[in-house]
Amino acid sequence: MRTISRLLGICFVFVLLLSACQNDNTPPAVLDSGVFPVMEDIKSITIHDWGTDTVIRTITDQHELDTLAQGLQRAPASSIDDPEPSGQLFKIALSNDSDTAIYQVNDLRLTTDHIVSGKIYLPGTEGQGKAWKVTTQWIRQLLGQEEQTQTAEPLLYTTFSDITNSVVVQANRDMDKDSVTKTLERTLVVAGMPLEELDYTLYWVDDQRFVVEFANMKDDTSIHFRLDDIMSKSGEPFANKEHTFRNQVLLSSRNNNAVSRLKWISQDNELIRSQSWDFSAVLIQPVFPIDKVNEPVTDEKTHAELDAGSLEKLFVYHTNNTLTLIDPASGESTKFDPHLSSEKTKPFANNDYGIGTLMGDRFNEQISYAADANQFIYRVERKNGHHELLYTAPRPIYGIAVSPDLNHVAVLIASDEFVGPEADLIVLDSAGKEIYVQEKAAYISHSDGFLFVYPMQWKNNDTIVVPWIAHGAESFSRGTATIHLKEHTTTKQANPELPEEASQLLEAYTGGPGAATLLRVLPQPGGEQEQNGSYAVQTSESGSWLINTASNRVIWLGPTTLIGWANQNEVIVAQPGKEEFIYNIGIDG
Repeated sequence: MRTISRLLGICFVFVLLLSACQNDNTPPAVLDSGVFPVMEDIKSITIHDWGTDTVIRTITDQHELDTLAQGLQRAPASSIDDPEPSGQLFKIALSNDSDTAIYQVNDLRLTTDHIVSGKIYLPGTEGQGKAWKVTTQWIRQLLGQEEQTQTAEPLLYTTFSDITNSVVVQANRDMDKDSVTKTLERTLVVAGMPLEELDYTLYWVDDQRFVVEFANMKDDTSIHFRLDDIMSKSGEPFANKEHTFRNQVLLSSRNNNAVSRLKWISQDNELIRSQSWDFSAVLIQPVFPIDKVNEPVTDEKTHAELDAGSLEKLFVYHTNNTLTLIDPASGESTKFDPHLSSEKTKPFANNDYGIGTLMGDRFNEQISYAADANQFIYRVERKNGHHELLYTAPRPIYGIAVSPDLNHVAVLIASDEFVGPEADLIVLDSAGKEIYVQEKAAYISHSDGFLFVYPMQWKNNDTIVVPWIAHGAESFSRGTATIHLKEHTTTKQANPELPEEASQLLEAYTGGPGAATLLRVLPQPGGEQEQNGSYAVQTSESGSWLINTASNRVIWLGPTTLIGWANQNEVIVAQPGKEEFIYNIGIDG
């Protein structure tokens, strides 16, 4: 489609070049001089959409007419390339009291063309058409986009191409070129290859548009930089405090066959290992298998297990509803068969990730628990696949967790038939009998009718942690609710936060204080974060980061999902395939 559009654009240009304008009495000497033959005493300019001939704008204001005419008088001559670059095409009619001349404008501002921002074409005789370069500002003036510039705040506009690995930046003011160069050098980070190996070129097309081309980006490589410190020529900052995402540039170079994968990355930013699958991943769940069937599970052991900070095992849920069990320490993976195949054609039988079976987070060699079709709770005998229905939920299931002794199953179900943000907690014994119910025990803000996975976990045999996110009534946005079953009490607490020193380091790359939304903050495991100052962080805007306050080092891990620490030195992130997303369904806190 892109190629066809390009060819049509080329044809439109040359059809016009072969045609004659109305009352074309321009002297050949003027055409040959290289100066655009501006009509005298212009009374109006009418802009038409090229494809539909719809009138977009008519200009009669004399000041605007004079400004546009002066821009054409200064326009340098250009050539007509083969192939001619294809942008957005307009037909413009310049009229005075006696004549009308028709021209074509090729708006190339949104393309990656780093030679010119636009062209205007003059029809000629015997197929000898002419072309002139026009600037970003001139096109803005022509289309009426310059009218609000004097009252509007300084703004930057970015477009990207993962075909040419280019970033195009436009401004509504003339930019200070030195500030652009310094900003790019200071904030540019890369994931997937060493920064010193990255080759890029900054092309200035005109004072309001530049193109950055990254010539040697490898597959599965991403770049990130900010535009906040760019200044206009008059000294105005382009930093946008209310909409900081406007000044973020994130470009990924991925081949069309790229699949999702897990990456183990060291604190020295070295790729330790990478693992991909035949089917892309959708969800990743931290789990705690109990290796020995009769292994005693004490509260002390469970606390030590959770407080270690590093991952035990991982379930990877794939797009074809299969499961892979991964050992984070070694990367070893095995297929995991849940032995369930309930009818999944009913409403909410598959959640909004396309997954119909959720596994309990604890199991041993003999027994596992699962929520199938987001309604039925089963106990599964793993060796023979026999499964016993324990419970049928009255409303869709948001989450499931198994107690450390494997004797109880907790589920979160929608609090009402609208499947809204509130969830009820139900605790079942080994026979499937309800032994504890707490209404509206968990909360994740979302619109009604969406069945997401709510992460949950038993801290010990008497305590369950559930999510409490964006409720509005708390002093924090992201946090948890800890439910004490024996005491029938609930304690709400915020998720871990970055200390000030680490926040300042991250803010230099994410747009300043408050610009980044922190989804997860994971201190380095082993209780050494106070000495080493290492944190793994995920933001909603740019993905995952490693921060070390002892060395003042910030490493960008790409637009990835943070899974957790594999050990004290390695972080695991999930990199989605092209146009895919991966969600972590573990709980923090």
